[in-house]
Amino acid sequence: YLGPSIDRENYEVGPEVYEAFVGFAGRDTIFTPRGTKYHMSMSDANEALLREAGIQPAHIEVDRTSTFDEACLHSARAEGKEYGLNGLIVMMDF
Repeated sequence: YLGPSIDRENYEVGPEVYEAFVGFAGRDTIFTPRGTKYHMSMSDANEALLREAGIQPAHIEVDRTSTFDEACLHSARAEGKEYGLNGLIVMMDF
């Protein structure tokens, strides 16, 4: 399960972040160029990491709720320096 994160429309990064993913399979599916910057999908990046680690798509659930847009969640981009933190507890059963 991948919990809520900032959405692509609200997560702008510089070219140095895009370049840091140079060897990453599917890099161009997680970044959208916007002028000299890029918009990045954290959900897509994390899902790609799980798939690269061998987890089958049927075993991955992604919550696409935006922490930027959802008032009950915190976002450093939306709230600024005094933002709160979100918490998550994870349990894996094998």
